[in-house]
Amino acid sequence: MIDFDIFADNHNREAYREDKYHGKALFRWQPAERHKLAFGAEVSHQELGLDGLGYLDIDAYTYRFSNAGYTVMPRWSTNLYSLLGEYQWNINDRWTTFIGARVDDHTYTDWMFSPRAAVVYTPTNKDTLKLMWSRSLRANFEEEMKAQAMDPNSSDTSDPEILDSVELRYERQQTNNLDLAASTFVHYNLQAISWDESTYQSSLAGTQREYGIEVEASYHTDKTRLTISHGYTKLYDFDMEPDRMTTFPTEPATYITAEPYGYGDDLTNWSNHITKLTAQHELSDELTLDAMLRIYWGFPGMKDFDEYYPYTGSGAAQSTDLYYTPWDPSGDYPAQHPVIEDGWERAYRANIYLNLGLQYKPSDNLIICVTGYNLLGIFDKDLNKRNYIETKGAGDFRSHAPAVGVWLIYKTR
Repeated sequence: MIDFDIFADNHNREAYREDKYHGKALFRWQPAERHKLAFGAEVSHQELGLDGLGYLDIDAYTYRFSNAGYTVMPRWSTNLYSLLGEYQWNINDRWTTFIGARVDDHTYTDWMFSPRAAVVYTPTNKDTLKLMWSRSLRANFEEEMKAQAMDPNSSDTSDPEILDSVELRYERQQTNNLDLAASTFVHYNLQAISWDESTYQSSLAGTQREYGIEVEASYHTDKTRLTISHGYTKLYDFDMEPDRMTTFPTEPATYITAEPYGYGDDLTNWSNHITKLTAQHELSDELTLDAMLRIYWGFPGMKDFDEYYPYTGSGAAQSTDLYYTPWDPSGDYPAQHPVIEDGWERAYRANIYLNLGLQYKPSDNLIICVTGYNLLGIFDKDLNKRNYIETKGAGDFRSHAPAVGVWLIYKTR
């Protein structure tokens, strides 16, 4: 069982707990030398609307149900039944094919079918080419689907998010110690779900299309492993759902990107360039050092969105408005307050996270680990920032404090 306690004390107030029960069975079968099968089933049951464990004095509540007249969130449940399978055919020493699928049935959706296929070609002992196609369906949030089912003007079932993609990947074993890889992908049909300001719910926003490339290298010896990768993602089209434009331009029809409004052609909350570096080195038989560095090089799409919609939560603002009059009974605010605060441009800069860990294994049964998280924040707190989209716009961020984690792992034979 997995337990989640949810609490948000802002203009979108939420306070409730949900319990999740999950079971999975997977079977493998090889009917012939070059043929392999894997199939299985999953079952998930969720209980929602429970009073939060950490907030016993607050009745379960979510603003999403307020339109249906509920001042207290009722107790309710959902079930998800899934079937999955994959067939592998080793045609010969050079060619291998994979065909798989997943079928999901949720309480508040129709059947969701997610197929995929891949072809693997190994022209030499050092080179491998992989061509992969997939369609992935993902259900909306539980609360969103329930709220839609409660609305007499909506369908009882919720449309899922759909992602159709193609990826081509090349891998090469350059030497016994060095592996290289490069891949490119196209998300040519992403029917994306995002927040709808007019209905105060998450629903289908439009069709998003993007492409990307990634290169990586991995160096490894008996005691050292070092991997570095760099990825680039670019939005090339976004077709808005017609019914989403009812609030435009007073309210954004989607927060995914400002491209439909004529501002830039990037994703709002995603960095175009991302670099990752991981390293592991055995200092001795007992001591191992781990390091991970992630660099999100900047967020031009967030800057574009703020130029389109400079809104900090005090009423509709147009892109030409440089000031707004805040509502504050105490009168502490000036009559004219800048929509974009000084320093907000820091949100568009890079996010850089550094984690370092030391693992000590005094015996085969005992492992002691010490890990430092977000360590670059010691020198500059803005390097640890994490961007997020506030209900009324983009450009918000918070700085995560450096932290240290210590734990013991003991294994019995």
